[in-house]
Amino acid sequence: MSLNKKMAGVKLSGDSRKTVPGKSTIFEMTVEPGRKVYRFDVEITLIKPKTEKVLTKQVDPGLRILQRTACVDCIEHLHRQNKIPKYAYDGKRTLFTLSDMKQFTIDIDSKQLPAGTKDYARGNVLRVDVTSNAKVPVFDFTNLETALVDNIREQADHSPRQFLEILTSQYLVNTGDYQIIASGTLFNKQCLPMVPGMEIRVGLSKGIRVSEYNGKIRPLLVADMRRTAFYTSTKPLSVIFQEFGQVRVAFERHFRGVRCYGTHRKGFTFAVRGLTKDPVGHPSCNAADKTLAKYYKDTYNVVIDTRLPGVVADIPGKTCIIPLEVAKPLEGQLVPAEKINEQAVRKLVMENSIQPQDRYNFVTRKIGEICDGKGAQFLKEFGVTVSANSNDVAILQSKVCDVEAAGKKIIRPMPNGAFMKEAVDMRFFNPANLLKKWWVVVDQRTVDQRQVQQYIPKLLGYANKAGLALPPPLQTLAINLDDLQRVFQKARDDKIQYIFYIDDGRARSHHALKLFEAYYKVLTQQVITKNLADKPQTLKNVVMKINAKAFGINYMPVFPKSLEEFDIRNKNDLLIIGYDVAHPPPAQPADKRKMQDKEGDPFAANEARGRLRSLQPSVVGICANMSKNPMIFGGDFFYQESRRENVEPEKLRKAVKQLCERAKAAGRPIKRVLVIRDGISEGQFQYAVSQELPAIKSGFKDVFVGPEASAKFSFVVATKQHNKRFYEVVAGKIENTRPGDVVDRKVTRSDITEFYLQSHNPLKGVPKMTQYSEIANELNIEPEKLQALMQVLSTMHQVCACPTSLPLPVYMADELAKRGSDIFKAFINLPPNNEVRKNVRSNNGLEDFNELTDVVSYSKHPLGGTRFNA
Repeated sequence: MSLNKKMAGVKLSGDSRKTVPGKSTIFEMTVEPGRKVYRFDVEITLIKPKTEKVLTKQVDPGLRILQRTACVDCIEHLHRQNKIPKYAYDGKRTLFTLSDMKQFTIDIDSKQLPAGTKDYARGNVLRVDVTSNAKVPVFDFTNLETALVDNIREQADHSPRQFLEILTSQYLVNTGDYQIIASGTLFNKQCLPMVPGMEIRVGLSKGIRVSEYNGKIRPLLVADMRRTAFYTSTKPLSVIFQEFGQVRVAFERHFRGVRCYGTHRKGFTFAVRGLTKDPVGHPSCNAADKTLAKYYKDTYNVVIDTRLPGVVADIPGKTCIIPLEVAKPLEGQLVPAEKINEQAVRKLVMENSIQPQDRYNFVTRKIGEICDGKGAQFLKEFGVTVSANSNDVAILQSKVCDVEAAGKKIIRPMPNGAFMKEAVDMRFFNPANLLKKWWVVVDQRTVDQRQVQQYIPKLLGYANKAGLALPPPLQTLAINLDDLQRVFQKARDDKIQYIFYIDDGRARSHHALKLFEAYYKVLTQQVITKNLADKPQTLKNVVMKINAKAFGINYMPVFPKSLEEFDIRNKNDLLIIGYDVAHPPPAQPADKRKMQDKEGDPFAANEARGRLRSLQPSVVGICANMSKNPMIFGGDFFYQESRRENVEPEKLRKAVKQLCERAKAAGRPIKRVLVIRDGISEGQFQYAVSQELPAIKSGFKDVFVGPEASAKFSFVVATKQHNKRFYEVVAGKIENTRPGDVVDRKVTRSDITEFYLQSHNPLKGVPKMTQYSEIANELNIEPEKLQALMQVLSTMHQVCACPTSLPLPVYMADELAKRGSDIFKAFINLPPNNEVRKNVRSNNGLEDFNELTDVVSYSKHPLGGTRFNA
């Protein structure tokens, strides 16, 4: 048995924390021993006169729901025809049945199916092939021991979890009120208006995990409420275009790539490429020898507004113009994060910021639909029950740590962890006095310079009050955004250390500002005009950012005595590394088609290195406390092709080597390394410990050789990408958990050390505890100490005067990855002859990401040793 398993969930004898009652959204399941199901592979093909389309592949996200619905309709039709026994089906290729059956191929007349599928198939035949699964045709899903492992390097068997996940979704799908949008995510079909072009749907994110508790291995049903933005599917594009105020650019940006259907012609779907340059009444939009208006009137009896533009359909080899009146987005298309504007973000935050009692009630009602009444009868036929009253948990309460400012002043946070009132007046723990030459640069089109003249003296006053010796700026420049690069060139030549940039906060200016900072290595800070008001909290926040960027320390958490061995104020042998990866949105169909015509198509399925997901790179942010002062974290980012979810080991090794070179140059005798990784699921643990951790160790040993290479490593995964919620029960009422709350038993994994920690206080809504999983523990960190250490590291943000939801190393790594993404967006918008662009080669439209990393990274510059992205 591994050390992790021995220590998992063990409460130390000296643990004096208070235990309070709580509730979770995790429910125990019971399975009858020895129950089996039969597994079949399904392929459903739409047979057209000239082509065949395999619907179970579902590679086009716009068509996914339409095709999944057609597949579900086919299987349910065959069930009602007694061709298939009682079943659980994922809507794609996996079918489980309660009893065995012969494999078969059968053609279904689409006219026999529900209206939506009948229209999509347009009277054609749907061929259903059902074959017994070659590897596991029948399996005992009650054998749950295979879902747990003694060694994290082993791959757990997820088959029982997969079956139970599909099974517990089946009843809700059968009601006809829910759709499976993605694995484990069901949304009610009801759509609520949101902002132009978007609608909100309410759903349930759920999953299955297996855990051992009190010597019993049992599955757990995990669920949470989810409200998400979808493309509007209840209105034609003509109405939505009016809601956009007929602003073409915004409309095209929002709907480009979205899959629509033609209301004039059953089964006709297309992706939006853009809008016509001219209104559809213009001769350039004529259809053969007719105007478009006459063609649609004569052919479909549809009257169109000739003053509006038309939709240019993205159909290979054709130029097809569709009137806005007959184009309607298909349902179930999620709006990607990059297309959710500020108005929509505010709306989503408001919709998701509901009271804890309301959120808890929603989940328990949905679980009730699954495990009570007809839902319970359905599960029982498979030998499965879910206990709706099994979600009690014990919550351990501990105090948030104090923080220390200058002069050994101890600040005791409020119960919610915040200390903003004290932060406004505190002097910095370690003020930076390196900034001697800096400029103020303002956008002359959006900034009142008189306001700037009043603001800067106040900023200097707050800096002086905090102990930061910030001299007046050498000059104030008023420029147009187009002149920004020339300002940076001059600043580099004049050895300016810092540019304080003020404008109205447009995203384009922020991305460009950070690109030029990275290229010319001049620190920057952007302040938007609405924050120029004389507010102490805002002014102190800006001063805290300046100090953190310039190698200063604003405050430090006070490490409790139990963590004395990890107190980085006094222990310089401990290196803490954090890293995270940010992935780009998937490539648009048009991008993929462009590459098909070129040699070495990176999107090809047979591409040796794996299929490319996007022409944009994934970005890995990485940081560590590698300076002479172990309390200061610095970092960098690097680019890699978006072929995989994980980090490329060789690039990770190189990045760690660069961090370690700084540590060695600073004279740090590193004997212990704590790695904190964000953003991976349990299914990626094996890769992290077998590929990424060895790469980290290799990078370390590239620098520290001989006796110095004997450091021990621990690896912790911290993530908020899960469906579990926890609540305190106070006087019979459901309330939010509080900073310092921990759940470390009953619902946690027993094969590794795992716990949930609430380190922060949410501004609105219900907090989500961060899930911590220790997948390597050479440092033999005891569970309670690890919990306390993560809380302390979550109180090191330096700019935010309260604990954050993630420890600083991964919080900072996440921000570094985002910074790299922003820089790339600005980079690809540069003209080809730009100084920055010319330093990076491009091959078939794919940038050389190694060269790009070399051009804009901070690894070889002193700024890489500080919090330049504060």
